[in-house]
Amino acid sequence: SSPINGYAPEDYLKSYDNSGLFWKTLDFQEMSSFEYRYRVTLKDGTILKIRDPLNHTITPYSIRISFFQNPEVQRGRLLGLPKLSPPQNSLAKRRALYVYLPKAYYDEPDQRFPVFYFMDGQNLWSHEELPYGGWQLDSTLDKLINQGEVPPMILVGVPNSSQRNPEYMGSTTYSGAENPKDPELQENNSLRSSAFQSYLVETVKPFIDTNFRTIPDRDNTFIGGSSFGAGISVQLFINYPGVFGKLAAFSLGQYHPVLSPTRWRQKPFNLVGWVKDHPPRLIPESRIY
Repeated sequence: SSPINGYAPEDYLKSYDNSGLFWKTLDFQEMSSFEYRYRVTLKDGTILKIRDPLNHTITPYSIRISFFQNPEVQRGRLLGLPKLSPPQNSLAKRRALYVYLPKAYYDEPDQRFPVFYFMDGQNLWSHEELPYGGWQLDSTLDKLINQGEVPPMILVGVPNSSQRNPEYMGSTTYSGAENPKDPELQENNSLRSSAFQSYLVETVKPFIDTNFRTIPDRDNTFIGGSSFGAGISVQLFINYPGVFGKLAAFSLGQYHPVLSPTRWRQKPFNLVGWVKDHPPRLIPESRIY
């Protein structure tokens, strides 16, 4: 509800792709700024009025994207954040972010939390409508946190883009590639991957650390993903040992210019060769899964 709609309770949010996320589009009138809040009616009739913790105040000059997930007992909340642009002239793609905040984030306002950055961020959540069925990381974290098996943590889902392959695996192209001097490969693969890695470390992480109560040091900053998302996580872990202290690489995928099936050899993303060329400088406190 907000002054734009006269705080009309019947002006409902709409479900996003039949998931547990909701959205609404508002047309601005002439005003310097306005505040809004979510008015949630639970099944028992209880009404909650909740301010968006990041975007509760909006100006007409700043278009914001804000997702909201219905809060439930013993569950964290999933937020959608505005699209973050990379530095000017960067090859990285701008993208929105998803942020899971544990229940403790709201219950303990003075506490700070570790952060887990996870690739393919639009596909991580407990909604069957998502591509590949959704990976249920939010509900899994809720369960593990409630059972005391892991500490409360913030999970940042970094979505892939139309350039997923070169962004995630492109910098491994020249490790064993048959034609390492191909300028098109260099432009579309290696440089895009390097730009994405810089974008994550120099744009996304500072934004999260500024706007949320994080513990920003390397021991409390994790990186992970699945398939090619695992591949870029390995590269980030090796390239930025002072930033990421823990790595989770699930179902690690790669292409190899010789060992892969013929149809994939034109995409010679050779992670094994790249790791051999860039042996990791592991710090004793590092953890790899």
